[in-house]
Amino acid sequence: MSTKNATIIEVKRRQNETPGALVRRFSKKAQQAGIVRKTRSNQFRSRPLSHKKRKQSALRRMARLKESTYLRKIGKLKKKTRTR
Repeated sequence: MSTKNATIIEVKRRQNETPGALVRRFSKKAQQAGIVRKTRSNQFRSRPLSHKKRKQSALRRMARLKESTYLRKIGKLKKKTRTR
């Protein structure tokens, strides 16, 4: 968790308060602070690729394209046909 966006929620147990009520109160405060929304939006976030990985990927794509173009020219690979 990053320190620049850290939100601290503190909930102390009141007298005669059940654990369920305490959890409900905590959940409500967390929701009001926007922590639930932020967490859900980051749930499936992936880190951006490094410059080296992007470059390697581009080089692989270019090599694959070059190979398929060559195979098409010599007749070992059929031409692409679009189907809709």
